[in-house]
Amino acid sequence: GMCAPFTVTFVNQNRPSVTTTWDFGDGNTGSGDSIIHTYAIAGIYTVKLTVTVPGGCTYITQRIVTVSGPSGSLQYTGGYKCYPDPVRLEAIAVNSNLLLWNFGDGNTLSTTQLIIYHNYDNPGIYIPTLTLQNSAGCNYFIQGADTIKVDKIDAGYTFTQQQSCGSTNLSFTDTSHVFFGKALVKWDFGDGNIGTGVNVNHTYSNAGLYTIQMVIIGNSGCSDTVTKQVNIFVKNIPVATISADSVGCTNQPILFSGIVQSTDALNISQWTISNGNSSSGVNLSYTFALPGIYIIRLIAGTVNGCYDTAYHNIKINPSPIVTANAALRICLGNSVQLNATGAVQYQWSPLQGLSCSNC
Repeated sequence: GMCAPFTVTFVNQNRPSVTTTWDFGDGNTGSGDSIIHTYAIAGIYTVKLTVTVPGGCTYITQRIVTVSGPSGSLQYTGGYKCYPDPVRLEAIAVNSNLLLWNFGDGNTLSTTQLIIYHNYDNPGIYIPTLTLQNSAGCNYFIQGADTIKVDKIDAGYTFTQQQSCGSTNLSFTDTSHVFFGKALVKWDFGDGNIGTGVNVNHTYSNAGLYTIQMVIIGNSGCSDTVTKQVNIFVKNIPVATISADSVGCTNQPILFSGIVQSTDALNISQWTISNGNSSSGVNLSYTFALPGIYIIRLIAGTVNGCYDTAYHNIKINPSPIVTANAALRICLGNSVQLNATGAVQYQWSPLQGLSCSNC
């Protein structure tokens, strides 16, 4: 026999003929005194020739055609595949002792195995082929029916930090490579918040080490995840308050205590009074010469340039101006009247020899 595909020229010897029909035994038919037919698959075929001649007689002739060589089919699932998952290919082979695989990516394999797995190293569109071979050297070529679309997703991102007082904003830039395009980009910012988008921003209000995750989902349904641990610094805003009395008197020193809560070190503690005076330090001690209502302001600042301002109102009342007798000199055992003016209440001391202490 001959190897498939095998082409035969059939000639009708019963001439002259009125009609000449052929049944090639492989499901195909034809007509004509001379006809060419190709057997694609190996097998033993019964060729039937039917001829009618001018006298009306019909002649039927049969011959056997033997076509040797392998036959079979190639089976696999096309469509999207995700790198690096292997693709399963299965051959159904008849009369074959060697399978020559061509995966369409430049790689070939000669084997006797009917089921193989192939890893496509690069993304792209591939159509595998298979050649079946027998010991006589006959080949049977099978072209793959479906395209294999291998998608490779390499997720990645960069970011920049922009620090403000009380918060740090991270601006993320997608640097991923996706062969068949992106369907979705998902983010987990590591602080309980999530987001979507190619280029996103997120604001952190607390310093710390955050695990930031990016997931790329391709149009193919393939995905890749990249996770980074990012140390985020947030400039702390101090909280300043003033502890002091709300009422005071002239010519008496008054203490204003500055209370500042801050995670970061402080380097500024500045006091200002609404009468124009200023001072620095944690506390302020000040003596007012004139009565009135004054506004005390404290500005506290950290080494990172973040500030808070506290205010305190105080009412200063006038202290009494008291006058008393000029210095007196008397003899032992005598008494004298002492007078004081300018106030409502008085307290005399020392008490020895006085008629009363508060008159």
